[in-house]
Amino acid sequence: MDCDNDEEASASAGVIIAIDPSNNICGVQKVLSGSITNTDMSIALTHTLTVGSSIFSAIDNVMKLTADRDKMHPDAPSHRMGLLI
Repeated sequence: MDCDNDEEASASAGVIIAIDPSNNICGVQKVLSGSITNTDMSIALTHTLTVGSSIFSAIDNVMKLTADRDKMHPDAPSHRMGLLI
């Protein structure tokens, strides 16, 4: 989840967390010069896994709907963009 410009400007530390569709943590990077408490890191990890699960579920639904639509209309396939190919 990205912070807005005001939050980013006032932050002394941040963390970037990457997960995969199976909710495996693939990477963690601390940014800025401040520190992050164990409690805040735990909250960030929990929030990332919760939100990430919802996002991956939504992506799966869109991909399934697109595939179903393409089967029904093979003469006019959906245009795919970005990473969702």
